[in-house]
Amino acid sequence: MSLTVLRFPHPALRYPAVPIKVTDEVRQLVKDMARLMRESNGIGLAAPQIGYPWRLFVCNPRNDRPEGEELVFVNPVLTPSVRHGSCLLEEGCLSIPGLYRKVSRPRVIDISWQDLDGNEHKTQYGGWTARVIQHEYAHLLGELFIDLIPSDPDIQQRLQFLVDEYALGRASGAIPEEHVIEESLKQLVERINHVA
Repeated sequence: MSLTVLRFPHPALRYPAVPIKVTDEVRQLVKDMARLMRESNGIGLAAPQIGYPWRLFVCNPRNDRPEGEELVFVNPVLTPSVRHGSCLLEEGCLSIPGLYRKVSRPRVIDISWQDLDGNEHKTQYGGWTARVIQHEYAHLLGELFIDLIPSDPDIQQRLQFLVDEYALGRASGAIPEEHVIEESLKQLVERINHVA
């Protein structure tokens, strides 16, 4: 399967993801997402970033896990641990290339999820791993890291470049019209919800 990372302001990035059932299609998608994440020099990739409105993401926060052993979160539910405070660290995003800014996020999180066998898990993460998980989890909600930072002229210039790039893709036919994208997202939701 050939996947590409969608760039801001693609509407799939703002489309809330739905819970899914683990299927062979999902398992294959995870392999393809992990490969694309590595090829893109990323440390995390959420399904909405490739046009799938599914509650699923992969990550390799320290870029130290061998291929095929990335962290995989299906249907995650995240709870920040406020008693540990928050910290400000720089983030970037494969969907907003070239933009890096400091973002405040909780230091520690609790998260429950399913693995690719459908088994339930719950654990606590802290530090950089917690940050990466929060970043990817936000994609499932239709949120981007730019939503958490004050705007400035450099950010506006970068986002405008991406908006113009998107408009050129639409004008050339490389990016479908909004109603076609919306219908495709709805079909993906229907398909995953009707798996036996």
